Amino acid sequence: MQLRLFSGLILFIFVLTHLLNHMAGLHSVAWMNDGLVAFELVWRSLPGTVLLYGSLLVHLVLAVVTLWRRDNLTMNWRDGLQIGLGLLVPLLVAGHVAGTRLAWEFYDTVSSYDLVLLYNWITNPVAGIQLAVLVVAVWLHGVMGLRHWLRLKPWFREASPWLFAASILVPVLGLLGFVQGGRAVEAFATDPDWTLQLYTRANLLETRNDVVAMVNAAQPAVLTALSVVLVLIALGRPLRTALARKRLPVRISYPHGHHVDIQRGVSVLEASRRGRIPHASVCGGRGRCSTCRIAYRSTGTCVAGLPSASGGSCSCAASCGSTGTPSNSRPLALVQ
Repeated sequence: MQLRLFSGLILFIFVLTHLLNHMAGLHSVAWMNDGLVAFELVWRSLPGTVLLYGSLLVHLVLAVVTLWRRDNLTMNWRDGLQIGLGLLVPLLVAGHVAGTRLAWEFYDTVSSYDLVLLYNWITNPVAGIQLAVLVVAVWLHGVMGLRHWLRLKPWFREASPWLFAASILVPVLGLLGFVQGGRAVEAFATDPDWTLQLYTRANLLETRNDVVAMVNAAQPAVLTALSVVLVLIALGRPLRTALARKRLPVRISYPHGHHVDIQRGVSVLEASRRGRIPHASVCGGRGRCSTCRIAYRSTGTCVAGLPSASGGSCSCAASCGSTGTPSNSRPLALVQ
């Protein structure tokens, strides 16, 4: 959970600084390029590269692991939307990464907002539309994650109006800066000499076709990889469930006579979701908020209905509430 939070914060900071750079387009493309120098100084350095792409890899792997480990895919619409946006982002960003970072790594191109705007505003406006959708998707995904993390902080209620305003203004102003920059480049591009000089500065006169081919191949490659992973998860989950059912089940008992049979390794919160038994979980099952808790009684040593070493068993009374939690209680999202 801490890894997911840390990697998510790094990625959010990257997106935030990128959008702040876009905002400079409200003044001029020259300001965007000036901001890009500082942006690349940080994120294209060795520490910045390791931090950024390491966080991206960790975040993606943890997302896949979470989907795999879930006992079922029952979730509220907010969690479903956040997961869906998270899966959409790699697909939308693939071409942009190929045309900027990978082109710089493999073809020694020189990045500039003039070049990016020329391609996405004039040469391939469909790619520009995808970038706009990407901004909305990645920003909304990040904001939802931040809200899950911060909503129970004591200062959040007073700060929430300001944070909400910032969450709206940052992407809107970033997109407006991109649009304004695109219009400026459209005017520049009417001069053929300007375009030729731009390609010369970017070191694209001889490598342009290769870079364009790499950009066009990036999204299908990511789509294929993502599809393979999701298909493997979809096919593997029933097999995993079938094998798990051969093991001795665990019975979770609730007040009013309700009970749910699960396998070892499934959290009690997941059991409640499977049995459609309502439980408040403000953090979405991440084990951070402590609004859902379980009080357990044991015979020998056992937790959440798991057999004890002495062969006894325990009956678990699941309860929710942020107040009055007993000392022998733990968050349901963490109890397995």
